[in-house]
Amino acid sequence: MLLELIGSGGMAEVYRARMKGQPFFARGENPKQFTREVAVKLILPHLSREDSFRELFSREAHMASLLDHPNIIGIQDYGTLDETDFIVMEYIHGMDLRGLLKAMPDEKPVSLGEAVHILYRISRGLEYAHGMGGPESPGGIIHRDLSPHNILISTEGEIKIADFGIARAVLSDATWTTAFKGKLSYMSPEQVEGKPLDHRSDIFSLGIIAHQILSGRHPFTRGSDGATLKAVQNADFPPISSAAGIPASILMLVESCLAVNPSSRPASAGAIAAELEPLQTPKSERILGQRVQSHSKTPREIPAVAPTSATITRPKRYGAPITITTLLAIAAMWVFLSPTGIEKPAISTPAPSAQSAGSNPPDAAAQSNPLPAQKADYITISTSPPGARIIVNGNVVGRSPARISLDKNRGPLIVSADLYGYRKSTFSLDRLEGDRTLRLTPLPRGEVRIGAIPWAQVFYRGNLKGYTPIVLEDLPVGKRTFVLKNGQMGVTREITVEVGEGKINTVNVDLAAN
Repeated sequence: MLLELIGSGGMAEVYRARMKGQPFFARGENPKQFTREVAVKLILPHLSREDSFRELFSREAHMASLLDHPNIIGIQDYGTLDETDFIVMEYIHGMDLRGLLKAMPDEKPVSLGEAVHILYRISRGLEYAHGMGGPESPGGIIHRDLSPHNILISTEGEIKIADFGIARAVLSDATWTTAFKGKLSYMSPEQVEGKPLDHRSDIFSLGIIAHQILSGRHPFTRGSDGATLKAVQNADFPPISSAAGIPASILMLVESCLAVNPSSRPASAGAIAAELEPLQTPKSERILGQRVQSHSKTPREIPAVAPTSATITRPKRYGAPITITTLLAIAAMWVFLSPTGIEKPAISTPAPSAQSAGSNPPDAAAQSNPLPAQKADYITISTSPPGARIIVNGNVVGRSPARISLDKNRGPLIVSADLYGYRKSTFSLDRLEGDRTLRLTPLPRGEVRIGAIPWAQVFYRGNLKGYTPIVLEDLPVGKRTFVLKNGQMGVTREITVEVGEGKINTVNVDLAAN
């Protein structure tokens, strides 16, 4: 039964609801029923008139229902009832990131530790979804509508991504601008231009969220939709001030996510998570949960309405729908009539490590380490295998092969190459030596055996490895973090295990214990 309207927008209305049922193992004449709170999303009628929308909605909802990850909202059911498309999802006690940012109007809404926690968890959820393939989604599942509105934060500090699969169905409808009004500023340049999308579109949206959390302001919002679209297309954003105490590596990571050219962005959400993982602090999740608890509202129960007889009256919508072609034409006209460009907000001159990535550099390494206008000499650092994180004099410059500007790094260069599963290599490089190729040494390996009472799914580095009891082989030595999840109990537990060389470490977790 529906209890309370908790959110609405151009795409759907969301209700807090109560689901009743009986376990499959129930016996007797009057078996005991279970009661569970859920969230029910009702798609607005103007989006679901057409059979083509319903077919695509059903297919995308099915794909999204296959996602099972601690950082993605679980879909429990979907379908059509009384000509209304609906989705039943897990209910999160907390609030969305948009609400949290609104409740905290300060220039820096959350601490650096909380920001890293939020971005790390979003990255892990995206990494999992992008890695899910199938006949209908061979390149993984792309969100297409990643924004603070779709990032939910529980009172325990958990991060959940919502609405996978819905955006694609809505974007295919002619009334998409009504549904996405206010979200243009979170789209990628290729999405605004109507080009084919891949997972790197979500990475750009994640970069926007990161910039907003760290700076306290949206990087692209302007005075009109046309101006906002132009800013997004050109990746015209103010750099985050290095005076805020944010590490240069994070500033450069955000800038690389916001590159106009998708090939200049991080290769995957997993690569972003790998950058953020060492920067996490143990107490950030708890502190964030307390912050959410202080700002979120206590749910109130309103007169129950049975879903089978619910009649939801919505205001009539007048006027012809605006298509994406019309909106882009408006944006093009705005650009044509405004040759002087956008008036940029006044900002302080940033430190070299926080320069804007608004322009489109020739390659990913140049994007990670902006180059001065004058002539510069370079050294290229390569690794075998490639893809290692390259750190020069304490600053992350990108993934190997990485090009380093000597004009930006005067004096001796202290270079480190860091790649998962390999020993970190650090050396001093003379400016006159020229390009360098490093052969990385694999770390020794070990095994971990994980058991859980009663049972659990086991996730490692954002990927589902299987169900307990499970043996994970060929793990690099060192501290490794695993996530155990039992959906029936609603329990998610994170454990850290020390992997020893040639050793088998056995861990048993009682999920019922506090």
